Amino acid sequence: MDGFEVFDLTQRAAIIYGTQDVSQYSLSYYLSEVDATAGTPAIASPNTFTNTVTPLQTIWIRLENVDSGCFKLGSFDIQVVDGPEVIQPNAFNKCDDLGEPFDGITTFDLTTQDAIITAGEPSVGVQYYETLANAQADIDAINPATAYVNQVNLQTIYVRVTDGNSLCVDTSVTLTLRVLPNPQPEQPDPIALCDTDGDGFEVFDLTIRAAQILDGETYDLLYYETELLAIDGAPGTQIVDPTAYTNTSNPQDIYIRVTNPGSDALCFEIVVLTISVNTLPDDGVLLDDYEICELPFDGISIFDLTTKIPEILVGQDMVNNVVSFYVTPGRCYSRCKPNSNTYHVPKHH
Repeated sequence: MDGFEVFDLTQRAAIIYGTQDVSQYSLSYYLSEVDATAGTPAIASPNTFTNTVTPLQTIWIRLENVDSGCFKLGSFDIQVVDGPEVIQPNAFNKCDDLGEPFDGITTFDLTTQDAIITAGEPSVGVQYYETLANAQADIDAINPATAYVNQVNLQTIYVRVTDGNSLCVDTSVTLTLRVLPNPQPEQPDPIALCDTDGDGFEVFDLTIRAAQILDGETYDLLYYETELLAIDGAPGTQIVDPTAYTNTSNPQDIYIRVTNPGSDALCFEIVVLTISVNTLPDDGVLLDDYEICELPFDGISIFDLTTKIPEILVGQDMVNNVVSFYVTPGRCYSRCKPNSNTYHVPKHH
């Protein structure tokens, strides 16, 4: 802003002529009253006149009857008023929609850029347009600017800034909309533990599924007890020690916020890890001896141990409980699979 602008002085012609026949008069513009009185030198291009004095300059006019040569003088002032101060914003980056495949389309609240563009000046108004022509003509402003869905990824939005005091307008600012991709983590397999003391609670290491979730990527992982906490991501709301977490219900969903630390907008995605505690099977049944008669007797015979399974599992789930047999006790007791109960029964001869 140097205080100099191009004026169209002829915009005042209609007011100067009034109701008079313009064909009967000639109108010329001058830098001083002396020049206007003498009729020379007139301003050569009054429709593209750059002021020579700032901020306020008086322009003199000479309205002369073309037949008689009689004339009258007048004057008006031109003034250069500072327009709104505008700041070119950086690209408006936003992450793609949560839980959706990346398509580069999302909803922007353009008004969040107002304070940046105007440097927080409250008397300056901001409007947004899809074309520069619309911004300059002030037509088809984006409405509502609080919920604009971009048409393409890397889209230019044109900004019209109006000073509420001077009504000066600036349309030199543009706003670039950019949609960034969210991470693409893998969905983790559930974690199941056996209920060692029968209370339905166990201590889980939630991080054992980290490698599966990351699948070779270098995302950051934070663990939360609810989806809302995971989406909000407020500091201090995550599970403090995910390597030693005691479930609060059974089964329970843990929400993992997967963040790309290299993203300008720290884009994230949410995956769900289900944890559960499986009850131990009832292995207290007393089995009848398994006897086989044989002739001739040599003390050796073939036993189908699986025929004892109904007796072992009496009253228990025959599908999800698995029974295996061993010739010695060893380490066969107090073991179970993640998603099924397993009995380990020593063989009887």
